[in-house]
Amino acid sequence: MKTHTSDIFETISRDRPDVFVWLGDVAYTDHPLHFAAMGVDYIQERLDQTRNALGYSRLAEGTKIVGVWDDHDFGTNDGGRHFPHKQ
Repeated sequence: MKTHTSDIFETISRDRPDVFVWLGDVAYTDHPLHFAAMGVDYIQERLDQTRNALGYSRLAEGTKIVGVWDDHDFGTNDGGRHFPHKQ
């Protein structure tokens, strides 16, 4: 899988916020061309990619992180509670 990197978490962590709120889209876990749900290994890899990003690690060291799920976090665009790997 191609790894995408971003400095957005570095930028946010420089401001030393008290809290960071995920408003969904922790990772786009659907197929980029077909919007079909991908396998659980692919989903875990995409989530790990964010969690293991250096900037995100720095942000998490001193910032409370909370959030909500949205459709892409449930395996596919407009996904929901019936996604078999939601747990």
